[in-house]
Amino acid sequence: MAAGNGQAAHAVSQAVAGIASGALSSILVAPLNIIQGRVHVGEETVRSPLDFLRKTALIVQNEGFIKLYEGCGPQVVGSALAWGLFHPIKNYSRAAVLRLERTAYNDPSRHLSGFGRFMATMLASGVTNTIMNPVFLIKTRLNIQRREEEGAYAGPVDCFRRIVREEGPLALFNGLGMFQLGSVGPALRFTLYDGMIERMAREQGGVSSSQRLALNTGTKLATMGAFYPALMLRTRMRHDKAGRSAGQHVMQVWQEFGAAGFYRGFGIHFSRAFPTGIVNLHLYGRLEAMLRRGMGR
Repeated sequence: MAAGNGQAAHAVSQAVAGIASGALSSILVAPLNIIQGRVHVGEETVRSPLDFLRKTALIVQNEGFIKLYEGCGPQVVGSALAWGLFHPIKNYSRAAVLRLERTAYNDPSRHLSGFGRFMATMLASGVTNTIMNPVFLIKTRLNIQRREEEGAYAGPVDCFRRIVREEGPLALFNGLGMFQLGSVGPALRFTLYDGMIERMAREQGGVSSSQRLALNTGTKLATMGAFYPALMLRTRMRHDKAGRSAGQHVMQVWQEFGAAGFYRGFGIHFSRAFPTGIVNLHLYGRLEAMLRRGMGR
């Protein structure tokens, strides 16, 4: 009974820490999402940090300051719920895979293999992405639209209703394939990060905050660039009301921008995702540990 209560407390602490860290990181970078989305779909081009500031000033001038936070609601809710779902699912998946590996190898003291860790993380990513794709699709539509354009969505609820009515319920899952493909990068990152943390904890008896931050930074850098094209295509597919395939978007990007087109907006993405990814994962670890201590674990 005590073990069951302990597992429940652990799951609750993971969910709460994930929700809090996901929400905070989303609020911090909300304005960057607007221009990044428009760059992805070819409506804007940002050539330098100064050009980015000029584009931001034009958005405020033409669409109002509030536009910088349009779509922030779905982004905060989506990120908070995604992180709140991902970590408990990931840990339950790892526990299940570890039991299978120990049974298969007849070794009750066996540690989870790297492949097992990766597969469990991919499973957690797949489930979380499927559940949350409609929320992030609505966020993308609100980010990219111009408030003065004809037919602009009035808000998240209006966006949801019109997508279902005009494009069909399945349109809420546009870009899901690219979402899942793009998750390979974070899955590799979490596999590397958690594996090294566990190994260092066994060998050193603990892991310092500076070591966690260094590992977090290194794994983020290693996976960010390789899977960026999937992220860019995902944005285009979510924004596309015609529901064109990934292949059609690949051809369009290639014809309009060439190979470099698949990395449009990478500088903005780096400025947004790199620091927040580090803060998010680092904050999650600190919050989860604090909550577990508060629950007597």
